[in-house]
Amino acid sequence: MTADDALAFLRANQPLPPQSRCSDELIQTLNEVREYFLASPDPRCIPLLLGVFNDGDGHGVFQLIDKVIWHFPNDDVLPHLVRSLSTGTPEAKYWSTQIATHYDDPVLAEPLIVLAEQAGESQYFAVLALSLNLAVGVSSRLRKIRQTVTDSELIGLLDEVVAERDRSSLP
Repeated sequence: MTADDALAFLRANQPLPPQSRCSDELIQTLNEVREYFLASPDPRCIPLLLGVFNDGDGHGVFQLIDKVIWHFPNDDVLPHLVRSLSTGTPEAKYWSTQIATHYDDPVLAEPLIVLAEQAGESQYFAVLALSLNLAVGVSSRLRKIRQTVTDSELIGLLDEVVAERDRSSLP
């Protein structure tokens, strides 16, 4: 496999078909592409990997994509992660919030806050990603979100995150 082959595969699968229509061969190729970029990093793959997500878990491959993304410098990742969090498909937003839990950059705060304010699959991981975000004003926004949440698990997470941010003097 070459970089051009791997990039062409990703471009042709933005996003992958729904999991119910994904052949074993397609998932195997996605995993081979993931392994290729893990061994041969190329920043051109970042937005394409963030755009490949669809329903389901890609038969276990989606959970491994973050390991490719983490190999790149923040300057390469963050613009694409912001775009995925802001304008991606619901599935891309969901997986991107999980990837965002490894970054504390303030540039991620606003798209994560928007997702944390919306009930849905991405909400929990958006709050989790915000727990370490260094942006000014995150704590007050999380307090406001806490007032509107009814899910007991999310309430517990928000209470824990806000308390920890207060103890750590994060804004």
